[in-house]
Amino acid sequence: MFRDKDKLVDAADLWVSAGSLEHWRWSLEYAFRYEKGFTYWGSHISAEELKGIFAVTRGVGGSSATLLESATLELVRETRVRTPHIVLFYVNGLGVIGAGLVTQLEFDLLNLFWPEERKEGRVLYPFRFKMKILWLTPSVARNPCSPDKWQADDELTAAARSNARSGLNHVMRAEAVARIKDLLRVRLKEFDETVLFAPAYGRLAELSVEKLSEVVKRRKLVFNREVLVRVVSALKCGKHVLLMGPPGTGKTALAKAVAETIGFQPYVCTANSSWTRYDFIGGPVIGEGGRMAWRSGHLLEALSRHLEEGCLLIVEELNRAEADKVLAEFFTMFASNDPGEWVFPFSLLDEIRSYDYSRDRGARILLEKLPQLGERLGGYAIPSDFRVVATVNSFDRTYLFTLGFALQRRFAVVEINPPEPEEERKAVARQLKRGEDDEVVRLASELVKKVRALTGRIVGTATLVDVAMIALDAHEKEGMSIEDAIDLAASMALPSQLEGLPRDVLEKLASNLEEGYKQTAEVVRSLYRYVPE
Repeated sequence: MFRDKDKLVDAADLWVSAGSLEHWRWSLEYAFRYEKGFTYWGSHISAEELKGIFAVTRGVGGSSATLLESATLELVRETRVRTPHIVLFYVNGLGVIGAGLVTQLEFDLLNLFWPEERKEGRVLYPFRFKMKILWLTPSVARNPCSPDKWQADDELTAAARSNARSGLNHVMRAEAVARIKDLLRVRLKEFDETVLFAPAYGRLAELSVEKLSEVVKRRKLVFNREVLVRVVSALKCGKHVLLMGPPGTGKTALAKAVAETIGFQPYVCTANSSWTRYDFIGGPVIGEGGRMAWRSGHLLEALSRHLEEGCLLIVEELNRAEADKVLAEFFTMFASNDPGEWVFPFSLLDEIRSYDYSRDRGARILLEKLPQLGERLGGYAIPSDFRVVATVNSFDRTYLFTLGFALQRRFAVVEINPPEPEEERKAVARQLKRGEDDEVVRLASELVKKVRALTGRIVGTATLVDVAMIALDAHEKEGMSIEDAIDLAASMALPSQLEGLPRDVLEKLASNLEEGYKQTAEVVRSLYRYVPE
């Protein structure tokens, strides 16, 4: 009966539990953070009232007694029919925000649950009932810990208003019972229960270009708006993101800004040529006493953290790894652009169980929490808001075509280039806490612009920051002229950006830098020996 929501509602006894916004905030925060999908409510009824607990009276204590009497008698009846008890969550001054099925009744005279109890250091609501959440209004489901954003269900609020006195109240009037049940049948069918198992803090659905722009600005970063639009659109439509561009264009910084915007913890790892399945997925290692133990790789560790508090996996320099080999199981788990089809395979969980996983935090969390998300064909559901952002360092757009089809199908490729020179110069000045017309920043910007034009190489903004920062230090602390300081800084910061350029391009660059930037020109010429004539 309880699997059929219509039958559940039809058979249910109805209750309204009214309380303050702060009390309901904590109860729902508990449901999202600690015991996924379950919450508690309580009553002032005390242990001393146990003697007369089955005496049905009116008021708060009477309703609590009625609930306890009804539920307890069900347990001792010689019948398979059980009456479910559904409680409407009523916020004083707001209205009905959700509903839950009572699953457990208890007296707790020791544990302090609500903030008010912890503040006073004593139990104020000893009679407590645990509820499985059946439904929440959309605004509460999206913002369980932000009560300022909550909105009540107007129709259910109107139907339950006569029973919205403080505390727990039994809905008895036939007209009210019928109306509430009609509404609940619809609400329960519409409610997506998987939202209860998503991380409580940070919702991908709330990500917007405007919010990301605010974080980018606060971090003193600068990107073309088109880049932010593409990143946000890709993430919200179920894609992972591959940020591609030259070194120093802010790819990792942008990924971390995304994590901050949606309230996720960034988990950053850097790929290399020796990466295998053990590094990214995980595998057995020799543990204590020679026993084989499980060690989770970066993907499983990030996913376990996501199940706890929300996590964005950031893989730097993915181009260094053999992506098709390392990501083979990733492709299986994330086989579709539809997050509703993502699956954590039973076979991988069985593999984890076959080894000693007691010391692997990530494995323990996955084994505990994945079953709570429900089964899909071949495994358990993966949270629909889990994402991977990878970065690729490349000066050549044709590199995109060397990526395997499997990777391209799952990742949206977003190319990042430096912003317009004037916008970039002002952003660098702000980052270095200089005025927008600072002479050192201006001349450094002009030099980097010149190098870009002469080489066709997209030198990253981070290189401009390095040149300006070194030059400022040399000019202000060492007393060098601005021109000499910039020449020194460029000779130190630019060479790494010139890797792979043909000999004729290097010669042209050195020739053009000879006047005014002799040190830099000399360093460029020193690169000739690494390039065939």
